[in-house]
Amino acid sequence: MLYDGNDRALYAGLLKKLTNQIFLKNLALMHDALEELADLSEALQKDDITLATANRKIQRQLEVFSSRKESPGCFYKEAITAIAAGKFHGVPLSKGGKQEREINCKQFYQGLVDSMGARLLSDADKRFSNLVTVTQPESYQNPLSCSPDHGESELREMCIKFKLPFSTTKDAFREFKDSKGAIITQQFRKLLFAIDTIPVSTAACERWFSVMNGICTPTRSLLTVPHIASCMVIHTLGPPVTLWNPQSYVRLWLAKDRRDATSLHGMARLTKPPTPHETMSSVWKILT
Repeated sequence: MLYDGNDRALYAGLLKKLTNQIFLKNLALMHDALEELADLSEALQKDDITLATANRKIQRQLEVFSSRKESPGCFYKEAITAIAAGKFHGVPLSKGGKQEREINCKQFYQGLVDSMGARLLSDADKRFSNLVTVTQPESYQNPLSCSPDHGESELREMCIKFKLPFSTTKDAFREFKDSKGAIITQQFRKLLFAIDTIPVSTAACERWFSVMNGICTPTRSLLTVPHIASCMVIHTLGPPVTLWNPQSYVRLWLAKDRRDATSLHGMARLTKPPTPHETMSSVWKILT
């Protein structure tokens, strides 16, 4: 294929852009950050994730981004090594021009920390996440740092929120603290179950909307709401098709005097379709 002067200039500029040292450093910096954010996003979308686990993951991610200001990620280090060698995987690198602007690594990660702290956790969420931390066993690994009534004020607020009796839950909570999380009574388990029912993200709702869009297509627009709901439950919670035995449903269908797909009984099946000669005979009479 032959290229004219404009195409050759375009691709030459693209090559110069991709082999630029500053572009390589910025790309490596974004790769390190997006890899961390992708892993965090996938972890928060799991069905079995709890509020306490999500809070720990977010706090840990903030600490990782804070440490990246002084110790960059692996891809950024690889880019610095390639720039020092003048090649990246055998491709020569060129120095940056006046139009290229390098991203400040410290400011970039500090901006991520500020953005995550401001957008992911509101004041109400921070308050409730602090209440939930008292139910984590690692909070009582050092009994000298905790008073005998540590966490009971937070426990009272959670009992009011979930409408649980405080007196019986308090006794179960004290046994939980004394055993460092080894003894979980039935009453305290109710509180843990109530905490685990709090949704962390809207991933579950979005998955259900995707299932609904796959069932209610433009060619199946006549499905009613109960039928769509039943199909969604079967699609999401039902067993795979290989484990489904349709014999009982077929017998029930035939027992109600309904026809199968290969049945020849009934007026619709017995009516003989007209032949092409019969349908065109009236037209032929006019022409003759």
